[in-house]
Amino acid sequence: MKNAKSARQIDPPSIPLDQLKTTTFKSLAERLYERLRIEDCELQGFAGADSRFESSILARVDLSGSKLKRTRMLDVRIEKSNLSNAEWNRANFRRVEIVGTRATGLALQSAELRDVTLKACRSDFLRINTSKLVGVRFEQCRLTEADFSDTAMTRVAFAGCDLTNVDFTRAGIVSVDLSGSTIEGLKLAPGQLRGLTIDMAQALQVVALLGATIT
Repeated sequence: MKNAKSARQIDPPSIPLDQLKTTTFKSLAERLYERLRIEDCELQGFAGADSRFESSILARVDLSGSKLKRTRMLDVRIEKSNLSNAEWNRANFRRVEIVGTRATGLALQSAELRDVTLKACRSDFLRINTSKLVGVRFEQCRLTEADFSDTAMTRVAFAGCDLTNVDFTRAGIVSVDLSGSTIEGLKLAPGQLRGLTIDMAQALQVVALLGATIT
């Protein structure tokens, strides 16, 4: 049973679509990007720090292999982009949607995510370590071998996701909903069960994961 706190709606980005200026970039030299629709950028391997994106959309942007420190995103939508193997340490996301985006190997270490949704993303080997997640939803995402170790997780939901071999080791699980997702090989400890919501089909799998013999 889900309590009222875990079921609270995630706030979507507030983006003034009629005020956006469409543009493209060859680098991210500015500190602030505001009220923009940033399209078709080739920024593979770009390195930078302290960039801020506010009330904007990033569409078909290739940031694979980028190394961005202390990136802040507020009221942002990322769609049909490539974030594979990017390292965005100490990122801060608030009211962000990431949709139809490749995020294989994306590292968001020591990050804070609040009111964030990832939908239909390929996110194998995603690394969100030593981070804080509050009001985060993964929907129809492939998250095989993802690593959430040592991360505080409150009101986090995985809906229709592939969580094969996902690592929740030492994660602080307050309210995490796994219902409807594949959980084979999930790594977690008995003390973390209290904060989980699972469906009936997953119950026997969880018992087996914890080493119990089912007869």
